[in-house]
Formats: sequence, structure tokens, C-alpha cells
Amino acid sequence: MISTKFEWRNTDGNSRVAKLIHHADGNTYFIFDEDLYGYSVLNLADLQCMHYIPAESYGEYPKDFKETFLWCQCFYNPVNNLMAVDGCYWACANNVIVLDFSHPMTAVEAECWLDIYQCCKEAPDLDEVEFGSWDGHSLVCKAFGEKPKDFVLNDKCDEKFIS
Repeated sequence: MISTKFEWRNTDGNSRVAKLIHHADGNTYFIFDEDLYGYSVLNLADLQCMHYIPAESYGEYPKDFKETFLWCQCFYNPVNNLMAVDGCYWACANNVIVLDFSHPMTAVEAECWLDIYQCCKEAPDLDEVEFGSWDGHSLVCKAFGEKPKDFVLNDKCDEKFIS
């Protein structure tokens, strides 16, 4: 007889994120979306689950509501414990955000997510950004439209672009 250990239900009926990652801390985590906004992490060793939905995503409309990033795919880098996430803001161009994923069971607030598109203001004709790969400590993104200059994203990561 098979027993259910964990059941996952997406509240908006359209899941975009479902990824197993093997973390530098030795644990395996299931990254998924439970709602249109935010993300969830399930530790497969102890079945503890963390759900994060940015509060401003459900503020009183229109006064307190703020559009937040919609996760579509995530890419963990065990070299620097960063997570790159492909996605977008509703009805906007594709984009990539980066967050510190050193502690997977602790939510990283949306205001701490690094927005690659917003970091590229010197490239006014940049149409969109997509995840390309991790190359050691470097995040490589695909640039559509004007290619921005490479830059240092933070003390853990350099940002490089390919066309």
C-alpha cells in the first residue's frame, strides 16, 4: 500500500515551477509554486515546507497592490548558493531575477531579489533577458535587443550576456 507523504496543489491551477535541486548543504529540495506569485520549498529529508507569497501581491487593490515577479523556471548554483529565476512581471518582457539561496527554508523577500533587467538601464533597447547558464560564479544571460555590458552583480556573482 502506498501512502501519501506530501500533496501539492497549485491554487491558480497553472503550475509553472517544479524543480528538484541538490543543495550545497547536502539536502535535496523540491522548488514549486503554490500560487501565481511567490515560491515554495519542500525539504525532502524531513518534509518541512516553506511557502512565500509577497504580501504586496495581495494588498488592497489598487492602493496597496504591487505586481511581483512570476516564477517560471529556477536554476540553482551550488558554487555560490544563488538561484536564478526565469519569469516576468505580468504582461512584461521575460526577465531574470537572482536571489541568495543559502538557506532554502528561509523566505527571501521580494525586495531582496536582484532584477537583471533593471540592472541594465544603460541598454535602453534591451527587449528581454533569459537565463542562459551558470559558469562557475558567473551568471550568463541571453539578451534580446541591445546587448548590455557585463557587470558585477554582487560579491558572489558576475553577470555576462550573450546574444
